[in-house]
Amino acid sequence: MNKKEFIEKLEEVEKDDLNINDKVFRDFIKFFVNSYNLTIDKETFSHWNYLVINTTKYNKRAFTTQSDLWALVYDDYFDKNENLDLFKNALHNTMFKEQIKYLNQNVKFKDDYATKKDNKTLSQIEIRHTKKLLEWTVNYIEELKKAKQSAIQSNQIDNLLTKDFSIEFFIEKHDYFLKVFNWHKMGFEIIIG
Repeated sequence: MNKKEFIEKLEEVEKDDLNINDKVFRDFIKFFVNSYNLTIDKETFSHWNYLVINTTKYNKRAFTTQSDLWALVYDDYFDKNENLDLFKNALHNTMFKEQIKYLNQNVKFKDDYATKKDNKTLSQIEIRHTKKLLEWTVNYIEELKKAKQSAIQSNQIDNLLTKDFSIEFFIEKHDYFLKVFNWHKMGFEIIIG
């Protein structure tokens, strides 16, 4: 859907006094602006709020979701690729906080234990710990595989106006995390093997 079509859809939204819970929007904008030291004026903030809130209303919800945030890409600000990349990166960091946390922890242990294995200083306790990390990683990979379809159909992703953006982004990130966790799995297998 192009910008013109998107704006026309938003204009179909009834002008009402319905209070929309926009916490997801406000938290995201705060993170986005602070993470990249951006300055946005009140007019831009108001326009972004209009885009997201009316996308939420179009979807007949009382609260904004992460899929509604994709309405922001219809603002001219995001025509610049670097701004769009910042948006996607911020969305990645907020939507997948849990996976990023686990990846960072896995990397720390995997790299440390791999170095110890190479230096032949890996203890039996660390080998048992690696086996537990391997077991957890295998289980998490299976969880990710099973969760893909239900996540795509959830109200966090499903959206009448921004569904294509949301699903494409989610699948891209989901596949990325699967690849990285599989890489960690192989690393743990090598360490204990």
